[in-house]
Amino acid sequence: MTSTQHSRTKFSRNGRRMLFGLAALSASAFAIGCDDETTHPPRSDIDAGWTCDAQSGIARYGGTITNHSSKTSFYMIEIAFRVDGETVAKRSASVDEVGPGETTSVESVASDVRATKVTCHVTGVERFKA
Repeated sequence: MTSTQHSRTKFSRNGRRMLFGLAALSASAFAIGCDDETTHPPRSDIDAGWTCDAQSGIARYGGTITNHSSKTSFYMIEIAFRVDGETVAKRSASVDEVGPGETTSVESVASDVRATKVTCHVTGVERFKA
């Protein structure tokens, strides 16, 4: 009998350890789930209404970005300029020191696009703590 009780005590201790381990794992998973990268991905900071315009061999693409994260951020935005569905130029734009909730303008220019019917697309957005 002593060995059975000893077994139960050992199981209870291990059970408590396991329960504590699961609680810690759940808390860390919750913290990861609340991270700005997952709850507010950088791509969602690009506001609607960006404009693409091409005149005299210069294509411009611009709009606004709003920082939905909880920290002042630096953004790198990758942009593709396309003619008839084919990428003819790639550019990047960056914005620094965008505070939480702040909106700022962004523009990228490609001076080597020789067409007037250009489409512009954001192909990537990265946000870094400033």
